[in-house]
Amino acid sequence: MCISERTVRHLTEILTVEQERPVASTIHPPYGIYIPVRKEEREEYMMQLKARITAMFKRLKAFSNATASDIIKQMELGI
Repeated sequence: MCISERTVRHLTEILTVEQERPVASTIHPPYGIYIPVRKEEREEYMMQLKARITAMFKRLKAFSNATASDIIKQMELGI
């Protein structure tokens, strides 16, 4: 039986957030999810999460600061 990627993400979210059982994912091949057992694995994954959070905050700031005319202008320029 094969389960969808969406289901895997949902189960990972339940385990990590609701049940507080850390499940990490890899960003380099081989891609997948794993339970970080060693301290180094947990620290590496936390660094990845911090980098993602920082990038998301930057995107959020850009969205917050953008006006409708800015967005239209970007669309016109093909950016």
